[in-house]
Amino acid sequence: MKKENILTQLSKDEYESIKRILSYNPFTPQGVLAKLADDEDESIRKSVAENPNTPTETLVRLTQDKNNEIREIAINRYFYNKNTDNRKKLVDLSEIISNLTNVLDREIKKKIALNPLISPHILEKLADDEDKYVRINVVYNPNITTDILIKLSKDNDTEVRVAVAKNPNTPPKILEKLSKYGDKDINFALAVNPNTPPKILDKLSQDKDLWIKEEVAGNPSTPPQTLAKLSEDEEEWIRKAVALSEDKNDKVRINVASNPNIPLEALEKLVNDKNELVRADVAKNPNINQIDV
Repeated sequence: MKKENILTQLSKDEYESIKRILSYNPFTPQGVLAKLADDEDESIRKSVAENPNTPTETLVRLTQDKNNEIREIAINRYFYNKNTDNRKKLVDLSEIISNLTNVLDREIKKKIALNPLISPHILEKLADDEDKYVRINVVYNPNITTDILIKLSKDNDTEVRVAVAKNPNTPPKILEKLSKYGDKDINFALAVNPNTPPKILDKLSQDKDLWIKEEVAGNPSTPPQTLAKLSEDEEEWIRKAVALSEDKNDKVRINVASNPNIPLEALEKLVNDKNELVRADVAKNPNINQIDV
């Protein structure tokens, strides 16, 4: 008798210990695993969810299990399954998760929100979740749409709006609206974001917060006239962030050297920098050919 037939025969055994062994045996037939996925014993259902031979259709059913741990295992097994053929044959798991978003626990939803395989349709649902960390993870998902970014830019929680302000895919118009909140953390995120409109960066260059000014100085979208103003800032720290090659902080000089809008006078000072990474960024700067050395 073939191994598959023997295992199928054993699945009819009344003893729980036999079913438990079959639930984690990688050679157990998929039809048997499908039946065991409905077993009353949670440990058996958990083993089925972990079994590498469990078919994707069965994993989908287990995403609706009453046990949180089993649901999480099933969801992760599905999403990180490299068998694309199975994924293509499968019913859209997004629709199943769509019906579960209200019962899934926080950690599962946070993982789903970050998963690059999740459809925008599900991200839309998760953008309404009551947990702010789920909504923040939605912002960081590469599949997030402009409509969802617009929606979350108006979120009641500041941390969510900060995440939107950081996202380099957030449209300039939304970033401009976010700048009107006058929030320190949002402004810092805007100062870092290369998609922030030049006029907003110019405004942020006058901020009282020195960290914000420093980030504006290193932002590749900061216009030359703004950098010129920062090079005359009353704070020595800010002036160094824009222009001076003597700055002891290598990172500052590297940021300055890589900025395509840095004034030519400041770029020229960095040509002979002691740090090879600074000189390398000077060499890569698009304005290097305008310097007469």
